[in-house]
Amino acid sequence: MTNLDQFRKFAKSKAAKTADINNQDAVIYTRVSTKEQAENNQSLTTQKKECEHLALTKKFQVVKYFGGTHESAKTDERKQFKEMLSFVRTKKVQNIIVYSIDRFSRSGAEAIKNIEDLRKEGIYVHSVLQNVDPTALSSSLYQNMFLSFGQYENHQRRQKTMAGTLERLLQGFWVTRAPLGFTHTTENGEQRIVVNETGKLIRKAFLMKANEGLTDVQIAERLAKMGLKLSKQKLSAIFSNPFYCGLISHSLLDGNIIEGRQERLVSKEIFKRINEKRAKNNRGFKHKTTDDALPLKRFVKCAHCGTSMTGYEVKSKGKHYYKCNKKGCGSNKSAEHMHKQFVDLLHSYDCNELALAPITDAIHGTLEAVFSQQEDERKDIQASIKALEETIENAQEKLFLGQMDQSIYDNYSRKYKQKLDELYTEAAKSSLKLSNLEKSIDACLSFATNLSELWLLGDFHTKQVVQKVLFPAGITYSTKKEYYRTERTNTILQLIYSMSSSYSTKNKRPTSKKADRSYWVAGTGLEPVTFGL
Repeated sequence: MTNLDQFRKFAKSKAAKTADINNQDAVIYTRVSTKEQAENNQSLTTQKKECEHLALTKKFQVVKYFGGTHESAKTDERKQFKEMLSFVRTKKVQNIIVYSIDRFSRSGAEAIKNIEDLRKEGIYVHSVLQNVDPTALSSSLYQNMFLSFGQYENHQRRQKTMAGTLERLLQGFWVTRAPLGFTHTTENGEQRIVVNETGKLIRKAFLMKANEGLTDVQIAERLAKMGLKLSKQKLSAIFSNPFYCGLISHSLLDGNIIEGRQERLVSKEIFKRINEKRAKNNRGFKHKTTDDALPLKRFVKCAHCGTSMTGYEVKSKGKHYYKCNKKGCGSNKSAEHMHKQFVDLLHSYDCNELALAPITDAIHGTLEAVFSQQEDERKDIQASIKALEETIENAQEKLFLGQMDQSIYDNYSRKYKQKLDELYTEAAKSSLKLSNLEKSIDACLSFATNLSELWLLGDFHTKQVVQKVLFPAGITYSTKKEYYRTERTNTILQLIYSMSSSYSTKNKRPTSKKADRSYWVAGTGLEPVTFGL
Protein backbone atom coordinates (compact mmCIF):
# COMPACT_ATOMS: atom_id res chain seq x y z
CA MET A 1 0.00 0.00 0.00
CA THR A 2 1.42 3.37 -0.98
CA ASN A 3 1.38 6.35 1.33
CA LEU A 4 -1.69 7.74 -0.47
CA ASP A 5 -3.77 4.56 -0.70
CA GLN A 6 -5.18 5.00 2.78
CA PHE A 7 -6.68 8.31 1.64
CA ARG A 8 -8.25 6.87 -1.51
CA LYS A 9 -11.63 6.68 0.20
CA PHE A 10 -11.74 10.49 0.20
CA ALA A 11 -11.15 10.78 -3.55
CA LYS A 12 -13.97 12.13 -5.71
CA SER A 13 -15.14 10.31 -8.83
CA LYS A 14 -17.77 10.82 -11.50
CA ALA A 15 -21.22 9.99 -10.19
CA ALA A 16 -22.99 7.17 -11.98
CA LYS A 17 -26.10 9.18 -12.70
CA THR A 18 -27.60 6.73 -15.17
CA ALA A 19 -26.91 3.47 -13.36
CA ASP A 20 -30.50 3.06 -12.28
CA ILE A 21 -32.02 4.20 -15.59
CA ASN A 22 -33.38 1.70 -18.09
CA ASN A 23 -31.42 2.36 -21.29
CA GLN A 24 -33.99 0.66 -23.54
CA ASP A 25 -37.19 2.33 -22.32
CA ALA A 26 -38.52 5.33 -24.24
CA VAL A 27 -41.52 7.64 -24.49
CA ILE A 28 -42.87 9.28 -27.65
CA TYR A 29 -43.98 12.91 -27.62
CA THR A 30 -45.94 14.36 -30.55
CA ARG A 31 -47.70 17.66 -31.02
CA VAL A 32 -48.86 20.26 -33.52
CA SER A 33 -49.07 23.97 -32.91
CA THR A 34 -52.71 24.67 -33.73
CA LYS A 35 -56.10 23.06 -33.40
CA GLU A 36 -56.58 23.35 -37.16
CA GLN A 37 -53.43 21.32 -37.80
CA ALA A 38 -54.64 18.65 -35.41
CA GLU A 39 -58.08 18.39 -37.03
CA ASN A 40 -57.33 18.94 -40.72
CA ASN A 41 -54.22 16.88 -41.49
CA GLN A 42 -52.44 13.68 -40.57
CA SER A 43 -49.44 15.40 -38.96
CA LEU A 44 -49.89 13.70 -35.59
CA THR A 45 -50.37 10.29 -37.19
CA THR A 46 -47.26 10.81 -39.32
CA GLN A 47 -45.22 11.92 -36.33
CA LYS A 48 -46.27 8.92 -34.26
CA LYS A 49 -45.55 6.46 -37.08
CA GLU A 50 -42.07 7.86 -37.77
CA CYS A 51 -41.23 7.99 -34.04
CA GLU A 52 -42.24 4.35 -33.64
CA HIS A 53 -40.01 3.44 -36.59
CA LEU A 54 -37.06 5.22 -34.95
CA ALA A 55 -37.74 3.37 -31.68
CA LEU A 56 -37.75 0.06 -33.58
CA THR A 57 -34.47 0.94 -35.32
CA LYS A 58 -32.77 1.79 -32.02
CA LYS A 59 -34.38 -1.24 -30.31
CA PHE A 60 -36.16 0.94 -27.77
CA GLN A 61 -39.20 -0.24 -25.85
CA VAL A 62 -41.94 2.45 -26.00
CA VAL A 63 -43.57 2.53 -22.57
CA LYS A 64 -45.89 5.50 -23.03
CA TYR A 65 -47.13 8.14 -25.49
CA PHE A 66 -47.55 11.85 -24.72
CA GLY A 67 -48.98 14.77 -26.69
CA GLY A 68 -51.14 13.72 -29.59
CA THR A 69 -52.86 17.12 -29.55
CA HIS A 70 -52.25 20.79 -30.31
CA GLU A 71 -50.23 22.81 -27.85
CA SER A 72 -48.67 26.22 -28.36
CA ALA A 73 -44.98 26.20 -29.26
CA LYS A 74 -44.46 29.67 -27.78
CA THR A 75 -44.19 28.47 -24.21
CA ASP A 76 -43.10 25.36 -22.36
CA GLU A 77 -46.03 25.66 -19.95
CA ARG A 78 -47.84 22.77 -21.61
CA LYS A 79 -49.74 20.16 -19.67
CA GLN A 80 -48.74 17.14 -21.75
CA PHE A 81 -45.15 18.34 -21.91
CA LYS A 82 -44.97 18.67 -18.12
CA GLU A 83 -46.53 15.25 -17.61
CA MET A 84 -43.99 13.72 -19.98
CA LEU A 85 -41.02 15.28 -18.15
CA SER A 86 -42.40 14.15 -14.79
CA PHE A 87 -42.93 10.61 -16.09
CA VAL A 88 -39.41 10.06 -17.50
CA ARG A 89 -37.83 11.39 -14.31
CA THR A 90 -40.06 9.41 -11.95
CA LYS A 91 -39.99 6.15 -13.91
CA LYS A 92 -36.28 6.44 -14.80
CA VAL A 93 -36.86 6.38 -18.56
CA GLN A 94 -33.75 7.38 -20.49
CA ASN A 95 -35.09 8.23 -23.95
CA ILE A 96 -37.57 10.77 -25.34
CA ILE A 97 -38.44 10.46 -29.03
CA VAL A 98 -39.82 13.38 -31.05
CA TYR A 99 -40.44 13.79 -34.77
CA SER A 100 -38.42 17.00 -34.95
CA ILE A 101 -36.41 18.78 -32.28
CA ASP A 102 -38.68 21.81 -32.71
CA ARG A 103 -41.63 19.58 -31.72
CA PHE A 104 -39.94 19.30 -28.31
CA SER A 105 -39.97 23.07 -28.03
CA ARG A 106 -39.19 26.15 -30.08
CA SER A 107 -38.71 28.55 -27.18
CA GLY A 108 -34.97 28.85 -27.70
CA ALA A 109 -33.08 29.30 -24.45
CA GLU A 110 -35.73 27.48 -22.38
CA ALA A 111 -35.61 24.46 -24.68
CA ILE A 112 -31.82 24.38 -24.63
CA LYS A 113 -31.86 24.50 -20.85
CA ASN A 114 -34.48 21.74 -20.60
CA ILE A 115 -32.54 19.41 -22.90
CA GLU A 116 -29.29 20.13 -21.06
CA ASP A 117 -30.90 19.47 -17.68
CA LEU A 118 -32.27 16.17 -18.98
CA ARG A 119 -28.86 15.26 -20.38
CA LYS A 120 -27.27 15.78 -16.96
CA GLU A 121 -29.80 13.34 -15.53
CA GLY A 122 -28.95 10.77 -18.18
CA ILE A 123 -32.11 11.38 -20.23
CA TYR A 124 -31.71 12.03 -23.97
CA VAL A 125 -33.94 13.54 -26.65
CA HIS A 126 -33.93 11.66 -29.99
CA SER A 127 -35.27 13.29 -33.16
CA VAL A 128 -36.48 11.56 -36.33
CA LEU A 129 -35.53 14.43 -38.64
CA GLN A 130 -32.37 15.51 -36.82
CA ASN A 131 -31.05 12.00 -36.28
CA VAL A 132 -27.86 12.65 -34.31
CA ASP A 133 -26.58 10.60 -31.41
CA PRO A 134 -27.73 12.61 -28.33
CA THR A 135 -25.07 10.94 -26.18
CA ALA A 136 -22.21 12.22 -28.36
CA LEU A 137 -20.29 15.33 -27.36
CA SER A 138 -21.25 17.14 -30.57
CA SER A 139 -24.99 16.46 -30.17
CA SER A 140 -25.49 19.34 -27.76
CA LEU A 141 -24.13 21.78 -30.35
CA TYR A 142 -26.32 20.36 -33.13
CA GLN A 143 -29.52 20.33 -31.08
CA ASN A 144 -28.91 23.88 -29.87
CA MET A 145 -28.42 24.99 -33.48
CA PHE A 146 -31.70 23.36 -34.55
CA LEU A 147 -33.56 25.03 -31.67
CA SER A 148 -32.01 28.42 -32.37
CA PHE A 149 -32.98 28.19 -36.04
CA GLY A 150 -36.50 27.19 -34.99
CA GLN A 151 -36.75 30.23 -32.73
CA TYR A 152 -35.42 32.48 -35.48
CA GLU A 153 -38.08 31.14 -37.87
CA ASN A 154 -40.74 31.83 -35.23
CA HIS A 155 -39.58 35.44 -34.89
CA GLN A 156 -39.58 35.88 -38.65
CA ARG A 157 -43.06 34.39 -38.96
CA ARG A 158 -44.33 36.60 -36.13
CA GLN A 159 -42.88 39.74 -37.73
CA LYS A 160 -44.55 38.89 -41.03
CA THR A 161 -47.83 38.20 -39.23
CA MET A 162 -47.65 41.49 -37.29
CA ALA A 163 -46.85 43.41 -40.45
CA GLY A 164 -49.87 41.88 -42.18
CA THR A 165 -52.05 42.57 -39.14
CA LEU A 166 -50.96 46.21 -39.00
CA GLU A 167 -51.67 46.62 -42.70
CA ARG A 168 -55.21 45.30 -42.25
CA LEU A 169 -55.79 47.60 -39.28
CA LEU A 170 -54.61 50.62 -41.28
CA GLN A 171 -57.17 49.66 -43.93
CA GLY A 172 -59.89 49.79 -41.26
CA PHE A 173 -60.41 46.06 -40.79
CA TRP A 174 -60.71 44.61 -37.27
CA VAL A 175 -58.40 41.57 -37.14
CA THR A 176 -59.49 39.76 -33.98
CA ARG A 177 -62.73 38.78 -32.34
CA ALA A 178 -65.23 41.62 -32.37
CA PRO A 179 -66.47 43.10 -29.06
CA LEU A 180 -69.78 42.09 -27.50
CA GLY A 181 -72.72 43.15 -29.66
CA PHE A 182 -71.08 42.47 -33.04
CA THR A 183 -70.95 39.49 -35.42
CA HIS A 184 -68.43 38.65 -38.17
CA THR A 185 -70.06 38.06 -41.58
CA THR A 186 -68.88 37.77 -45.17
CA GLU A 187 -70.60 39.59 -48.04
CA ASN A 188 -69.37 39.25 -51.64
CA GLY A 189 -66.16 37.72 -50.36
CA GLU A 190 -65.42 40.64 -48.03
CA GLN A 191 -65.38 40.50 -44.26
CA ARG A 192 -67.93 42.62 -42.45
CA ILE A 193 -68.67 43.22 -38.76
CA VAL A 194 -72.32 44.04 -38.08
CA VAL A 195 -74.43 44.83 -35.03
CA ASN A 196 -76.35 41.79 -33.74
CA GLU A 197 -79.38 41.50 -31.42
CA THR A 198 -77.21 41.90 -28.31
CA GLY A 199 -75.72 45.01 -29.91
CA LYS A 200 -79.18 46.51 -30.29
CA LEU A 201 -79.68 46.24 -26.52
CA ILE A 202 -76.25 47.76 -25.91
CA ARG A 203 -77.28 50.63 -28.20
CA LYS A 204 -80.22 51.24 -25.84
CA ALA A 205 -77.75 51.29 -22.95
CA PHE A 206 -75.76 54.06 -24.68
CA LEU A 207 -78.95 56.07 -25.18
CA MET A 208 -79.98 55.58 -21.53
CA LYS A 209 -76.59 56.88 -20.47
CA ALA A 210 -76.58 59.82 -22.88
CA ASN A 211 -80.21 60.97 -22.63
CA GLU A 212 -81.37 59.91 -19.16
CA GLY A 213 -78.14 60.18 -17.20
CA LEU A 214 -78.68 56.81 -15.50
CA THR A 215 -75.93 55.17 -13.49
CA ASP A 216 -74.25 52.00 -14.75
CA VAL A 217 -76.03 50.04 -12.01
CA GLN A 218 -79.45 51.36 -13.08
CA ILE A 219 -78.71 50.60 -16.73
CA ALA A 220 -77.53 47.08 -15.85
CA GLU A 221 -80.81 46.47 -14.00
CA ARG A 222 -82.86 47.61 -17.02
CA LEU A 223 -80.81 45.46 -19.41
CA ALA A 224 -81.31 42.44 -17.15
CA LYS A 225 -85.07 42.83 -17.49
CA MET A 226 -84.58 42.84 -21.27
CA GLY A 227 -82.61 39.59 -21.09
CA LEU A 228 -79.02 40.92 -21.19
CA LYS A 229 -77.03 40.52 -17.98
CA LEU A 230 -73.99 42.78 -17.74
CA SER A 231 -72.01 43.91 -14.69
CA LYS A 232 -71.47 47.60 -14.11
CA GLN A 233 -67.75 47.02 -14.74
CA LYS A 234 -68.49 45.48 -18.15
CA LEU A 235 -70.81 48.37 -19.00
CA SER A 236 -68.12 50.87 -18.02
CA ALA A 237 -65.67 49.13 -20.38
CA ILE A 238 -68.24 49.20 -23.21
CA PHE A 239 -68.95 52.91 -22.74
CA SER A 240 -65.22 53.69 -23.05
CA ASN A 241 -64.55 51.49 -26.12
CA PRO A 242 -64.44 53.64 -29.31
CA PHE A 243 -65.14 50.54 -31.44
CA TYR A 244 -68.85 51.09 -30.75
CA CYS A 245 -68.80 54.46 -32.53
CA GLY A 246 -66.98 53.13 -35.61
CA LEU A 247 -63.35 53.70 -34.60
CA ILE A 248 -60.46 51.26 -34.14
CA SER A 249 -57.90 51.35 -31.34
CA HIS A 250 -55.17 48.67 -31.18
CA SER A 251 -51.76 48.31 -29.53
CA LEU A 252 -50.15 47.93 -32.99
CA LEU A 253 -51.42 51.40 -33.89
CA ASP A 254 -49.20 52.89 -31.16
CA GLY A 255 -51.77 55.23 -29.62
CA ASN A 256 -53.46 56.22 -32.87
CA ILE A 257 -57.18 55.96 -33.67
CA ILE A 258 -58.42 55.21 -37.19
CA GLU A 259 -61.79 54.94 -38.89
CA GLY A 260 -63.02 51.37 -38.94
CA ARG A 261 -65.13 49.56 -41.53
CA GLN A 262 -67.41 47.94 -38.94
CA GLU A 263 -71.04 48.97 -38.56
CA ARG A 264 -71.45 51.80 -36.07
CA LEU A 265 -73.53 51.02 -33.02
CA VAL A 266 -73.79 54.69 -31.90
CA SER A 267 -72.67 58.02 -33.30
CA LYS A 268 -69.40 59.69 -32.35
CA GLU A 269 -71.40 62.53 -30.80
CA ILE A 270 -73.22 60.23 -28.36
CA PHE A 271 -70.00 58.41 -27.47
CA LYS A 272 -68.22 61.71 -26.85
CA ARG A 273 -71.08 63.16 -24.80
CA ILE A 274 -71.20 60.10 -22.52
CA ASN A 275 -67.48 60.10 -21.83
CA GLU A 276 -67.34 63.84 -21.22
CA LYS A 277 -70.04 63.42 -18.56
CA ARG A 278 -68.19 60.53 -17.01
CA ALA A 279 -64.97 62.55 -16.89
CA LYS A 280 -66.73 65.40 -15.08
CA ASN A 281 -68.10 62.96 -12.48
CA ASN A 282 -71.52 64.64 -12.45
CA ARG A 283 -72.49 63.07 -9.12
CA GLY A 284 -70.13 65.46 -7.40
CA PHE A 285 -67.94 63.09 -5.43
CA LYS A 286 -64.61 61.39 -5.96
CA HIS A 287 -62.88 58.44 -4.37
CA LYS A 288 -59.31 58.44 -3.09
CA THR A 289 -57.17 55.53 -1.99
CA THR A 290 -55.50 57.70 0.67
CA ASP A 291 -57.41 60.65 2.11
CA ASP A 292 -56.49 62.54 5.30
CA ALA A 293 -60.18 63.30 5.78
CA LEU A 294 -61.14 59.58 5.70
CA PRO A 295 -58.67 57.65 7.90
CA LEU A 296 -61.23 54.94 8.75
CA LYS A 297 -61.83 54.00 5.11
CA ARG A 298 -61.48 50.21 4.60
CA PHE A 299 -60.49 49.86 8.28
CA VAL A 300 -64.09 49.97 9.54
CA LYS A 301 -66.47 47.26 8.36
CA CYS A 302 -70.23 47.55 7.98
CA ALA A 303 -71.88 45.82 10.96
CA HIS A 304 -74.85 44.81 8.81
CA CYS A 305 -73.04 42.91 6.03
CA GLY A 306 -69.34 42.77 6.99
CA THR A 307 -68.13 44.73 3.95
CA SER A 308 -65.27 47.22 4.38
CA MET A 309 -66.61 50.76 4.20
CA THR A 310 -65.26 53.16 1.60
CA GLY A 311 -65.39 56.95 1.63
CA TYR A 312 -66.21 59.83 -0.67
CA GLU A 313 -66.45 63.61 -0.72
CA VAL A 314 -69.51 65.63 -1.74
CA LYS A 315 -67.91 68.72 -3.20
CA SER A 316 -71.06 70.80 -3.26
CA LYS A 317 -71.42 70.40 0.52
CA GLY A 318 -67.72 70.20 1.37
CA LYS A 319 -68.40 67.10 3.47
CA HIS A 320 -67.08 63.57 3.61
CA TYR A 321 -69.02 60.36 4.10
CA TYR A 322 -68.35 56.68 4.74
CA LYS A 323 -70.37 54.19 2.75
CA CYS A 324 -70.90 50.45 2.37
CA ASN A 325 -70.87 49.66 -1.36
CA LYS A 326 -72.43 46.21 -1.13
CA LYS A 327 -75.51 46.04 -3.30
CA GLY A 328 -78.66 45.98 -1.19
CA CYS A 329 -76.95 47.40 1.91
CA GLY A 330 -75.80 50.93 1.13
CA SER A 331 -75.08 51.98 4.74
CA ASN A 332 -74.02 55.62 4.69
CA LYS A 333 -72.85 57.95 7.47
CA SER A 334 -71.25 61.34 7.89
CA ALA A 335 -67.47 61.10 8.47
CA GLU A 336 -67.69 63.89 11.06
CA HIS A 337 -70.19 61.91 13.12
CA MET A 338 -68.23 58.64 12.88
CA HIS A 339 -64.96 60.37 13.80
CA LYS A 340 -66.48 61.89 16.93
CA GLN A 341 -67.76 58.50 18.04
CA PHE A 342 -64.38 56.90 17.28
CA VAL A 343 -62.56 59.50 19.42
CA ASP A 344 -64.98 58.71 22.27
CA LEU A 345 -64.18 55.02 21.84
CA LEU A 346 -60.42 55.71 21.97
CA HIS A 347 -60.88 57.90 25.02
CA SER A 348 -62.32 54.92 26.90
CA TYR A 349 -58.97 53.17 26.37
CA ASP A 350 -56.82 56.10 27.53
CA CYS A 351 -54.59 55.02 30.42
CA ASN A 352 -55.24 56.70 33.81
CA GLU A 353 -52.02 58.60 34.59
CA LEU A 354 -52.43 57.78 38.31
CA ALA A 355 -52.01 54.11 37.34
CA LEU A 356 -48.79 54.57 35.37
CA ALA A 357 -46.42 53.90 38.28
CA PRO A 358 -47.99 50.61 39.46
CA ILE A 359 -48.57 49.47 35.86
CA THR A 360 -44.93 50.18 35.01
CA ASP A 361 -43.77 48.29 38.09
CA ALA A 362 -46.02 45.35 37.26
CA ILE A 363 -44.79 45.14 33.67
CA HIS A 364 -41.12 45.42 34.63
CA GLY A 365 -41.54 42.87 37.38
CA THR A 366 -43.06 40.44 34.93
CA LEU A 367 -40.26 41.09 32.44
CA GLU A 368 -37.64 40.36 35.08
CA ALA A 369 -39.25 37.01 35.82
CA VAL A 370 -39.57 36.19 32.14
CA PHE A 371 -35.97 37.12 31.37
CA SER A 372 -34.69 35.22 34.38
CA GLN A 373 -36.37 32.11 33.02
CA GLN A 374 -35.14 32.96 29.54
CA GLU A 375 -31.56 33.31 30.75
CA ASP A 376 -31.69 29.82 32.26
CA GLU A 377 -33.03 28.46 28.98
CA ARG A 378 -30.30 30.29 27.05
CA LYS A 379 -27.58 28.73 29.20
CA ASP A 380 -29.06 25.28 28.62
CA ILE A 381 -29.12 25.89 24.85
CA GLN A 382 -25.49 27.08 24.85
CA ALA A 383 -24.44 24.00 26.80
CA SER A 384 -26.23 21.77 24.27
CA ILE A 385 -24.57 23.59 21.37
CA LYS A 386 -21.11 23.15 22.91
CA ALA A 387 -21.68 19.43 23.55
CA LEU A 388 -22.95 18.86 20.00
CA GLU A 389 -20.03 20.77 18.45
CA GLU A 390 -17.61 18.57 20.40
CA THR A 391 -19.43 15.44 19.19
CA ILE A 392 -19.13 16.60 15.56
CA GLU A 393 -15.41 17.38 16.00
CA ASN A 394 -14.80 13.91 17.48
CA ALA A 395 -16.59 12.29 14.56
CA GLN A 396 -14.51 14.27 12.07
CA GLU A 397 -11.31 13.18 13.81
CA LYS A 398 -12.39 9.51 13.73
CA LEU A 399 -13.19 9.81 10.03
CA PHE A 400 -9.79 11.36 9.32
CA LEU A 401 -8.00 8.58 11.23
CA GLY A 402 -10.00 5.93 9.42
CA GLN A 403 -11.79 4.82 12.57
CA MET A 404 -15.25 5.60 11.12
CA ASP A 405 -16.78 4.63 7.80
CA GLN A 406 -17.67 7.50 5.43
CA SER A 407 -21.32 6.45 5.07
CA ILE A 408 -21.78 6.26 8.85
CA TYR A 409 -20.17 9.68 9.24
CA ASP A 410 -22.40 11.21 6.54
CA ASN A 411 -25.54 9.80 8.18
CA TYR A 412 -24.81 11.04 11.68
CA SER A 413 -23.17 14.28 10.54
CA ARG A 414 -26.33 15.28 8.68
CA LYS A 415 -28.48 14.67 11.77
CA TYR A 416 -26.03 16.46 14.09
CA LYS A 417 -25.78 19.52 11.85
CA GLN A 418 -29.55 19.72 11.48
CA LYS A 419 -29.94 19.65 15.27
CA LEU A 420 -27.17 22.23 15.60
CA ASP A 421 -28.98 24.59 13.22
CA GLU A 422 -32.14 24.21 15.32
CA LEU A 423 -30.20 25.08 18.48
CA TYR A 424 -28.63 28.14 16.81
CA THR A 425 -32.14 29.33 15.88
CA GLU A 426 -33.39 28.85 19.45
CA ALA A 427 -30.36 30.72 20.79
CA ALA A 428 -31.06 33.65 18.44
CA LYS A 429 -34.67 33.85 19.61
CA SER A 430 -33.56 34.06 23.25
CA SER A 431 -31.07 36.86 22.64
CA LEU A 432 -33.48 39.79 23.17
CA LYS A 433 -32.25 42.31 25.70
CA LEU A 434 -34.35 43.37 28.68
CA SER A 435 -33.34 47.01 28.17
CA ASN A 436 -34.77 47.02 24.64
CA LEU A 437 -38.11 45.61 25.78
CA GLU A 438 -38.23 48.08 28.67
CA LYS A 439 -37.89 50.90 26.16
CA SER A 440 -40.74 49.40 24.15
CA ILE A 441 -42.93 49.14 27.26
CA ASP A 442 -42.16 52.75 28.19
CA ALA A 443 -43.16 53.79 24.67
CA CYS A 444 -46.30 51.66 24.96
CA LEU A 445 -47.31 53.35 28.22
CA SER A 446 -46.69 56.78 26.75
CA PHE A 447 -48.76 55.75 23.74
CA ALA A 448 -51.58 54.45 25.95
CA THR A 449 -51.97 57.66 27.97
CA ASN A 450 -53.26 59.74 25.08
CA LEU A 451 -54.74 57.44 22.42
CA SER A 452 -57.67 59.74 21.64
CA GLU A 453 -55.55 62.89 21.44
CA LEU A 454 -52.88 61.16 19.37
CA TRP A 455 -55.46 60.05 16.81
CA LEU A 456 -57.36 63.34 16.79
CA LEU A 457 -54.27 65.54 16.24
CA GLY A 458 -52.17 63.11 14.20
CA ASP A 459 -51.69 62.97 10.43
CA PHE A 460 -53.08 60.18 8.26
CA HIS A 461 -50.16 57.83 8.98
CA THR A 462 -50.40 58.38 12.75
CA LYS A 463 -54.13 57.69 12.71
CA GLN A 464 -53.52 54.44 10.81
CA VAL A 465 -50.94 53.32 13.39
CA VAL A 466 -53.25 54.03 16.34
CA GLN A 467 -56.13 52.18 14.68
CA LYS A 468 -54.15 49.09 13.70
CA VAL A 469 -52.22 48.81 16.97
CA LEU A 470 -55.29 49.09 19.19
CA PHE A 471 -57.65 47.06 16.98
CA PRO A 472 -55.49 44.62 14.95
CA ALA A 473 -58.55 42.79 13.60
CA GLY A 474 -60.39 46.02 12.69
CA ILE A 475 -63.77 47.17 14.01
CA THR A 476 -67.36 47.30 12.77
CA TYR A 477 -69.86 50.17 12.76
CA SER A 478 -73.64 50.10 12.68
CA THR A 479 -75.10 53.09 10.84
CA LYS A 480 -78.55 52.21 12.18
CA LYS A 481 -77.68 51.92 15.88
CA GLU A 482 -74.69 54.31 15.58
CA TYR A 483 -72.12 52.40 17.59
CA TYR A 484 -68.75 50.68 17.11
CA ARG A 485 -68.14 47.04 17.95
CA THR A 486 -64.58 45.87 18.59
CA GLU A 487 -63.66 42.33 17.54
CA ARG A 488 -60.24 42.12 19.22
CA THR A 489 -58.09 44.58 21.15
CA ASN A 490 -54.30 44.50 21.41
CA THR A 491 -53.50 42.25 24.37
CA ILE A 492 -50.97 44.53 26.07
CA LEU A 493 -53.11 47.65 25.68
CA GLN A 494 -56.15 45.74 26.93
CA LEU A 495 -54.24 44.74 30.09
CA ILE A 496 -53.08 48.32 30.61
CA TYR A 497 -56.69 49.45 30.23
CA SER A 498 -57.88 46.81 32.72
CA MET A 499 -55.42 47.91 35.39
CA SER A 500 -55.98 51.58 34.65
CA SER A 501 -59.75 51.30 35.05
CA SER A 502 -59.31 50.03 38.61
CA TYR A 503 -57.73 53.35 39.65
CA SER A 504 -60.35 56.03 40.22
CA THR A 505 -59.19 59.63 40.42
CA LYS A 506 -61.60 60.23 43.28
CA ASN A 507 -61.55 57.07 45.38
CA LYS A 508 -58.12 55.55 44.93
CA ARG A 509 -54.60 56.94 45.06
CA PRO A 510 -51.47 54.87 44.56
CA THR A 511 -49.69 54.47 47.88
CA SER A 512 -46.71 52.56 46.60
CA LYS A 513 -44.88 51.84 43.40
CA LYS A 514 -45.26 48.16 44.18
CA ALA A 515 -48.50 46.91 42.70
CA ASP A 516 -50.44 43.73 42.25
CA ARG A 517 -48.79 41.73 39.45
CA SER A 518 -51.64 39.30 38.97
CA TYR A 519 -52.54 41.09 35.73
CA TRP A 520 -49.21 40.06 34.22
CA VAL A 521 -48.94 36.36 34.91
CA ALA A 522 -46.09 34.84 33.02
CA GLY A 523 -46.42 36.40 29.65
CA THR A 524 -47.20 33.89 26.99
CA GLY A 525 -48.64 35.08 23.71
CA LEU A 526 -48.42 38.82 24.44
CA GLU A 527 -48.61 40.68 21.14
CA PRO A 528 -45.79 43.04 20.17
CA VAL A 529 -46.69 46.72 20.02
CA THR A 530 -44.99 48.40 17.06
CA PHE A 531 -45.45 52.14 16.70
CA GLY A 532 -43.26 53.61 13.98
CA LEU A 533 -44.81 57.04 14.35
